[in-house]
Amino acid sequence: MSKVLERARSVNIKFNPDKLQYRVSEVKYVGQIISKSGIKPDPDHIKAIVEMPTPKSKTEVRRLLSMINFLSKFIPNVSKVTAPSREINHENVEFNWGKEQEMSFENIKELLTRTPILKVFSANDEIVVQCDSSKDGWDLV
Repeated sequence: MSKVLERARSVNIKFNPDKLQYRVSEVKYVGQIISKSGIKPDPDHIKAIVEMPTPKSKTEVRRLLSMINFLSKFIPNVSKVTAPSREINHENVEFNWGKEQEMSFENIKELLTRTPILKVFSANDEIVVQCDSSKDGWDLV
């Protein structure tokens, strides 16, 4: 640690003592929690979606989709699950939040409450590539 601090000082890098963390088992970073077991979404981000009221406009649908996109790597089949919300978000489509969109919204909330922990990459471990593709979109983890 002292070598890191010395090097930082030599190139004029300063640390905010209120934000500096060391010897911790996990760190919140850009909406994720990183630990030795892997990466998981920050529960505050999940809570924001789970407690979100039903969208009443395209603007609110776009906000929801942006929040979901941020967490998409933790949601299996995200393109298929979000398809009903994305369909009504197109410019030439009139906003109509129906049963299909509501079911999709509730499914997203449910999936977020059981998000996996993504393991940190190791070249020594077996590598599994998961692809999510459908007529509605695609994703790769």
